Amino acid sequence: MLEYVLEVNELTAAPDDYRAQVVNVTSHTQEDIVDRIMRIGAGLTRSDIAAVLEAEKQVVTEIIADGGAVNTELFNAFPSIQGVFHSAEDALDGKSDDGGAKADSAAVSETDVKLL
Repeated sequence: MLEYVLEVNELTAAPDDYRAQVVNVTSHTQEDIVDRIMRIGAGLTRSDIAAVLEAEKQVVTEIIADGGAVNTELFNAFPSIQGVFHSAEDALDGKSDDGGAKADSAAVSETDVKLL
């Protein structure tokens, strides 16, 4: 069950506005997902399921690295850049941790990027 609390929304001027905050989130690994698929009885072996999940991860990573977005029934993924560019000539290096700009995805961090 999804559990949440309501907290005063400090981003709006209305004193009666609240925002939801999800609580008690449990993290699950890929192995947990494979276990649950096995319980469904989808007619696949454990290694088949793991291979499909791994292939999906590789393909999604490639699409993001190429600057594309992925929109499935399960999730949406897209490349993103955060940080500060210190000049108009500054370049994204994908690995900056000195306050400069960096890519939000390991896939983008490890690929060529181009300012248009």
